[in-house]
Amino acid sequence: MIHIPDTILEEIFSHARSESPDEVCGWLAGSLRHGFAERNGGGRGVEGLNPRVMRFESQPRDSLVEKAYSIPNIAGEPKSRFVMEPEAQISAMRKVRELGLELVGTYHSHPGSPARPSEKDRELALYPDLAHLIVSLAEYRPSFRCWWIAEGGIVEVEVERGGRLV
Repeated sequence: MIHIPDTILEEIFSHARSESPDEVCGWLAGSLRHGFAERNGGGRGVEGLNPRVMRFESQPRDSLVEKAYSIPNIAGEPKSRFVMEPEAQISAMRKVRELGLELVGTYHSHPGSPARPSEKDRELALYPDLAHLIVSLAEYRPSFRCWWIAEGGIVEVEVERGGRLV
């Protein structure tokens, strides 16, 4: 499970709206709540998104998001994909370390499609231990879902927003 305060989620929504129709991206930093937990119903394999959905033996670390770091998207086609700018990533990682936090996830937006991993998202997911928060601006109100993406498989991660499960 990942715990995200409303203020941080609103900050991410604002970032996504400000750059739309381009995708935005960034890091989520925070602290571990209970370490790496054995999977016993916490994550849900998502049928229909990927025929190779894996049954993971474990789930992402139970984390509390304490800060979001927006990273410039330098993709050649930013309306349909994202690439995090390397120097900004390094700078954000230094700040995370200085604050005694850990990287607990990434985020990016889908300006015109649902908040679920695209084929490209699944192919390019480089951090199997991190949660992947996806924000959709396809509807009037932003929506979001969180995923664990590893070895071609995906599991939806439960999100607690501002103290309530969503």
